[in-house]
Amino acid sequence: PRELLKSFFRALLIGGPLYVLFVGTLMAVQKAEPLAMAAGIFAAYTLAFYVVYVAAYSARRYRVTRTRWRGLRMDQSGSASEYAARMLRGLFLTLLSLGLYSPFMTVDAYRYTMEHTHLGKQAFTVRARGEDLFGKWILALLLTLPTLGVSQVWFSVQAQRYLVERTQLGAVRLRLNVRTADVVGLTIVNLLLVVGTAGLAAPVAL
Repeated sequence: PRELLKSFFRALLIGGPLYVLFVGTLMAVQKAEPLAMAAGIFAAYTLAFYVVYVAAYSARRYRVTRTRWRGLRMDQSGSASEYAARMLRGLFLTLLSLGLYSPFMTVDAYRYTMEHTHLGKQAFTVRARGEDLFGKWILALLLTLPTLGVSQVWFSVQAQRYLVERTQLGAVRLRLNVRTADVVGLTIVNLLLVVGTAGLAAPVAL
């Protein structure tokens, strides 16, 4: 946690100037022509999401490389920049499809990270398809308002269980036993922790 906290503050030092650039770009295009304004806003948000995805992959690499199982060290290959580019493509397709591409993006993100994760010298393999999650995603969308968003947590749990159960390490298949109620409770506690510490607990809670 201490090293994560240091990394968090380093990210703030890097992200701060980028945030200023982001806000400055948005302010600069306010008086521009509509086309220039749209292009400026698009560029600013693209940069912001790119940085977020790069940071997410780098943070995962930190956690993975400090994990051992039965004496075997885990490692993560792959490129944070390539991961960010894939996620931006998925995000654009999700927006263009009004959210329908989301389960395919979820599978693509999981496959890239896991197939670049190694236990010793053995890499994980993933046999998952976005279409297998599509029906549950539509159901979760339709129930979002009636369930006050709990259906989205349910879908997240179902998606993670599906993805894990279609992940292998050599001949070994993985399993995930988790309930939606457990995730809802943990999420509430973590959010209260983050709010109560004014964000300082984010590296640990999130």
